[in-house]
Amino acid sequence: MKNNYLQNNDENTIKKYQNSNSYLNGGIEDSSTLLKYFLLPEEYDVFSNIKIDTTPWEKTYPLAVKVLSSMRHSIVSILENSGVVCILPKLQLSQDQDDTISLSLANSGYRIFFSFEPQNIGGKSYCGLLLQEDEFSVTTQTKIITETNYDSIVASVLKIIFDQA
Repeated sequence: MKNNYLQNNDENTIKKYQNSNSYLNGGIEDSSTLLKYFLLPEEYDVFSNIKIDTTPWEKTYPLAVKVLSSMRHSIVSILENSGVVCILPKLQLSQDQDDTISLSLANSGYRIFFSFEPQNIGGKSYCGLLLQEDEFSVTTQTKIITETNYDSIVASVLKIIFDQA
C-alpha cells in the first residue's frame, strides 16, 4: 500500500491533495488536517474515474455533497481500522437532460446508485440497490435520501460493498 498520509502542512502539498480526485471537502468542519487532506490508496479511491469539484454542487445538489463526504470519511475510517482488504468499484457519474446527477457503483454481484435532482426542480434524492443473491434471485431496494438518513444509507451501502468483496 502506498503511503498516502499528509506528512506536513506545506501549502503546496495541501494544494496537491486538494486537487486529487480522492479529496472531497464538502464543508467539513473537522479540525483534523489528516481527515481533511487524505489521499486514498488506489484500491479504495472510488472517486478516481470522476473529477469531483463539490463547490458548485453545494447549492444545487447539497445532499450529493453530504453523501460523497460521508462516503469518503467512512472509507477513510475503514482504511484506518482495517487497512486495504479488497478493491472497491469506482463511482461513475452521469447527468441527464433535467440536470439530475447519478452516481453508480457496480460489480458483478450488485449495482448501487445515488440520484440527485437539482434544488430548483424539487431536490429529491434516492439510493437504489440491485443485489444478486444467487444464480436465480435478485433483491432490489430503493430509499429516499434525506438530511437525517444519508449517513446510515452510506454505511449500509459500504457494508454491502465490503460484504460482497
